Amino acid sequence: MGTALRILIVEDSVDDAELLLWELRRGGYEPVWERVETAEAMMAALENREWDIVIADYVMPKFTGLAALELLQSEGLDLPFIIVSGKVGEDAAVEAMRAGAHDYLVKGHMARLVPAVKRELSEYRIRLERKQAEAELYLLKKAIETMPIGVTITDIKGIIIYTNPAEAVMHGYSVEELTGRDARILAPPDTWKKGPPRLKAMKGLIRESVNIRKDGSAFPVYLISNVVRDVGGEPIAIISTCEDITERKRFEETLRKQLAAMESSMDGMAILDKKGNYVYVNHAHAEIFGYDSPDELVGKNWRVLYEEGESRKIEHEIMSLLRLEGKWRGEAVGKRRDGTTFPQEISLTVIEEGGIICVVRDITERKATEEKLMYMSTHDPLTGFYNRAYFEEEMDRLERSRLFPVSIVMADLDGLKEINDTHGHAAGDKLLQEAAKVLYSVFRAEDMVARIGGDEFVVLLPEAGAAVVENALKRIRETLEDASRSLEGIPLSLSLGTATAEDSGKLLEAMKLADERMYQDKLSRNGRISGKMAGLDGDVKEEALRLGSTGK
Repeated sequence: MGTALRILIVEDSVDDAELLLWELRRGGYEPVWERVETAEAMMAALENREWDIVIADYVMPKFTGLAALELLQSEGLDLPFIIVSGKVGEDAAVEAMRAGAHDYLVKGHMARLVPAVKRELSEYRIRLERKQAEAELYLLKKAIETMPIGVTITDIKGIIIYTNPAEAVMHGYSVEELTGRDARILAPPDTWKKGPPRLKAMKGLIRESVNIRKDGSAFPVYLISNVVRDVGGEPIAIISTCEDITERKRFEETLRKQLAAMESSMDGMAILDKKGNYVYVNHAHAEIFGYDSPDELVGKNWRVLYEEGESRKIEHEIMSLLRLEGKWRGEAVGKRRDGTTFPQEISLTVIEEGGIICVVRDITERKATEEKLMYMSTHDPLTGFYNRAYFEEEMDRLERSRLFPVSIVMADLDGLKEINDTHGHAAGDKLLQEAAKVLYSVFRAEDMVARIGGDEFVVLLPEAGAAVVENALKRIRETLEDASRSLEGIPLSLSLGTATAEDSGKLLEAMKLADERMYQDKLSRNGRISGKMAGLDGDVKEEALRLGSTGK
């Protein structure tokens, strides 16, 4: 099978066209062809198909070879164009060649046809390659001229033969000022090497260095140099690219300082990828969780540092908020390597590509301090019972609750002032603590005991009626007798009064009644019951009946 050849024949004679095709087939070609004889037909053929070559008759009734050539050129096509004519004159041939025809053949002498076709196709390919190379060179030059990175070409002696605008501007020169200068003008003098460079042994060179601007100022650069060689391997030029890395160096320095700060931070700091795996962990973070080295955590998922329940809480509650708002701060419970847990404060921030910056602080001591302060704000430091402020809050809460009936016991330590005066306040404190032990041992876990004055105690018994509180009083007195024996002659005695509020809204009145009964008990113990107090007793009984309580 012959070589395929797409040929457009501009010819009015069918016989001459067939003769031309026969000659091409005989020369080893397999033509794919079309014959036209007018400008319109030729234009349509050029639009509908790509062609390898055009062969045109010089003179036709409706068209000419020169007109066909002009039409081809007007379309911007540089196809091989051969004119074939029945008679040839030197002037016609010269005119055709000047117009751009690639060859001129005489009909009846077609021995030159195949060689001419081969030659013109070969030259056409060369022209195409040259045009393509020129276009690529043009684009390359434009690209180099618009690059933000400097590009310089020097000869083998180091003289600049080309530099792009970026290189010139970077160093404070114009392109014209640099062209023809020694390239060493761009480098500090102390880096200049004596003698010509040894280019034969030189390969690609990549390095960071310092360059000098026209005004003498220095700046950091990233340089890549390569030797250009001819077909024989001999060096003919050096191409270098230069990038001003001032901003990169500043960023690296800032990053180095930030990294140093992160490493020296007492807070745990870590960076996680979008899958939740650690890609960076500082030493503090590792130590907080009980690990010896950050390397033990890098690559692991954050869930390894939390118990299963806490992990679910973080995933479902915290991570959803984090993905929504981009940051989150709060508290969680971490798990150390040995399995122990500890409270922590966490700050999470979403970064690029879904990663997370995590800052963790162990707040064990802070929590202990907070709990201690909370305890101190609600408890009496001497007895450990609740203080008056907490008692009043609990009264309000119970008043609004459904825990009725609620009974109240008022207790007053007898003889505290005399003990303080005769034996000292240490003995008085000891007596208060012993009284507290008695009360603590008698009442239920749900009962609330508070110290509301120097020698006064009050007990709230939710869901407890008169019978319950009477049993409690009995146990108090029995326990007091046992406790008194261990105090070496110091009497331990409590004056007591009780009342019960059957319904909400009557708790304060019950407390008042219990206080009056406690005061009555104290007076009777001292043997100073007067007629006035006897009258008070009647009033107390009447009040007790009104509140739905039983008296002493």
